[in-house]
Amino acid sequence: MTAAVIRLDAIAAHTAAGFDAADRRYRDRTAAVRTARREPPAVRRLRARLIADADAADGVVPQLLLPAGLDAARPGVRRR
Repeated sequence: MTAAVIRLDAIAAHTAAGFDAADRRYRDRTAAVRTARREPPAVRRLRARLIADADAADGVVPQLLLPAGLDAARPGVRRR
């Protein structure tokens, strides 16, 4: 092989690597832009139920702690 052929092979390899990198960046960007897949209805129902349970616990737990004399349950009391 002559020096010119070796140089052409190096340029071709560099160009191919550049195209591969550009293709990878394009795929990453398009994947980031795509909308997220919709959750199945069962997952949405479970998520809603868990959120409702957490909201209910926020209202009930302080009422349970207050008779026990715990400062964390008293409104306006700073935690130490």
